[in-house]
Amino acid sequence: MDELMQVFRQTYLEESFEGLAAMESNLLTLPEGTPDTEVVNTIFRAAHSMKGGAGTFGFSELIHLTHILETLLDEMRSGKRNVTSENREALLQSVDVLRMILDAYQDNQPIDMAAVKAMEQRLEAILNNGAQSAVTDNHSLSNTSDAPEVTGYQIHLSPNDDYFTSGIDLLKLLHELSRIEGAERTHIKAHLNEGNPLQVEHCLISFNVLIDGEVELADIDEVFEWLDEDSCHISISPVYRNVGSAAQTLSDLSVPKDTSVSVTKAPTSATQPLGTTATTPVANNNTPRTAVATAEKPESSIRVSISKIDQMVDMVGELVIAQSMLSRFGLLADQLNAPWADELKEGLVDIERHTRAMQESVMSIRMMPISFAFNRMPRIVHDVSAKLEKDIELVMEGENTEVDKTVLEKLTDPLVHIIRNSVDHGIEKPDEREAKGKSRKGTVCLSAFHAGGNIVIQIKDDGAGIRLDKVRQKAIDAGIISEHQVLTEKENIDLIFHPGFSTADQVTDISGRGVGMDVVRRNIRELGGTIEVQTEQNIGSIFTIRLPLTLAILDGQLAKVGDETYIFPLASIVESVLPAEDNIKSVKGTYLYRLRDVYIPVVRLNDFFNRPVGKTELTQGLLVVVENGDKRFGVFVDSLESQQQVVIKSLDTNYRKVNGISGATIMGDGRVAMILDLTELSHEVE
Repeated sequence: MDELMQVFRQTYLEESFEGLAAMESNLLTLPEGTPDTEVVNTIFRAAHSMKGGAGTFGFSELIHLTHILETLLDEMRSGKRNVTSENREALLQSVDVLRMILDAYQDNQPIDMAAVKAMEQRLEAILNNGAQSAVTDNHSLSNTSDAPEVTGYQIHLSPNDDYFTSGIDLLKLLHELSRIEGAERTHIKAHLNEGNPLQVEHCLISFNVLIDGEVELADIDEVFEWLDEDSCHISISPVYRNVGSAAQTLSDLSVPKDTSVSVTKAPTSATQPLGTTATTPVANNNTPRTAVATAEKPESSIRVSISKIDQMVDMVGELVIAQSMLSRFGLLADQLNAPWADELKEGLVDIERHTRAMQESVMSIRMMPISFAFNRMPRIVHDVSAKLEKDIELVMEGENTEVDKTVLEKLTDPLVHIIRNSVDHGIEKPDEREAKGKSRKGTVCLSAFHAGGNIVIQIKDDGAGIRLDKVRQKAIDAGIISEHQVLTEKENIDLIFHPGFSTADQVTDISGRGVGMDVVRRNIRELGGTIEVQTEQNIGSIFTIRLPLTLAILDGQLAKVGDETYIFPLASIVESVLPAEDNIKSVKGTYLYRLRDVYIPVVRLNDFFNRPVGKTELTQGLLVVVENGDKRFGVFVDSLESQQQVVIKSLDTNYRKVNGISGATIMGDGRVAMILDLTELSHEVE
């Protein structure tokens, strides 16, 4: 595959994944009973767009499954079939299988055809029986002993009355069908439709075509690719070897008069006559053109690979460093009192302004709405609550809050863990809630908002809360704490983040193995964030995650320790104080400082990094009071320097992980300064 085709292929896969997300979210909101036509149409369009592009790349497995899926959706939107919990579950599971197929295409891996065939069989059973089959579990998807085998395709072609004005030669298309690779026999039968035979400008002939052999649906679609929707109607359905009445002969097919004005390529049930169910309009080149004409013109966009954006961010970062170096010449010009000094300073101010504007613009490209992470949660709540027989509503707020893509990618897994725990451990079963005077339906609220230089994400449930007595007893049984050890409420809550800890009474496929919350906290800390937990018995729990908006650039406060420069994230600084000797206290080798009647622990950077530099007495320097999550402590430095934006360079990538350091940056004079990791520094004073 050439490079250009590879780009098209990747674009198609990305758009298909987005289409699956849209299908899933709409299926979860689809009410039972009479179908909501608008919602079903949205689901149908996503499936059809996916199928339409698949033929270009020979994705036959995807084409066939979406073909059957379209038929079921078409019966819903045409009013022939109501929405039930059973057929909605089948549609949701078909989304899972389609995602599995796309993942295989993405990774160039073989497709699990057992799951694909089983899903096709299930959808066909729903269509053929006119009723919903029972909900199957994941194991049943792999049972393909009775999967029907496709032995060919039946096609019905019915030209519109004004076909002769289209300029299309239908006989040539029929000839092309007979030449499709794998076609062993092609049977064509013509029918005279109702109409006035004296109106010679009207076409009254339709055709039934039966193709026997191992042919690809994509090859059939390719024959009709340029057939205009205003000139002809098409319906295609597979023929199966193992589905009883599916092996009907061509002469048994009834061909009713077409009344639709859309090109249709939806597969019909093998037991139904052709033309009776194929009412699904194909979104070909003409269909979207009509839609656009009646709607406001959307804002155009292009797809750019992340690697190119990252390269641009790096280049802008280097530009920021270069601008910082140039700014030193403004001070030099003042000292020289040169006639060109004013012009130089004006130019440097312009460069700084434009560099900052470019930096903000480029960084905004990396920002994405957090909805990309939130959109997975409704399905998780739906599946887990159904398995646990709980009635739970998920409320999402602030989905348009933007965060850096790097943060977003690493945020999804922690959110999944917390949401699953809220559904499993937090929300009670309906009868238990009712006995407590609560509504039978539980609520989990997932929200996001900006606070200063951070993004805050909260997961709140109205469940039973965390039973701290049970947490403590489990920790004692596991040997994490001793029976006589006294803990504060916060320390008790923090036990849930201990590796291997779980309060579940038995291990299930949902929880109980103790491999969740410790991973959550570790992943969040790796992002430079914090997580806090509040809980109240029978009221519920709140998990609060605070993360930096971006991992590329931060506003920093420069500080000196000896001849070394360290950088504090500016958003974490509460205040700085000159330590008074009367307020300093030492307890078991740890310094405490009394700040407005509250003692806070102190971290001495020269001791932490084992560097014999800088001032040694606390009264000789400055105490920078910082806040990290719910912890407040002081960091002792010699002095504070200027504030400036710094470009974060990863030490892990360029050197190795250093405890207490989250990254490095290059200063205007070319020297390297270390960016402090306040989360790791806070562990020093625990």
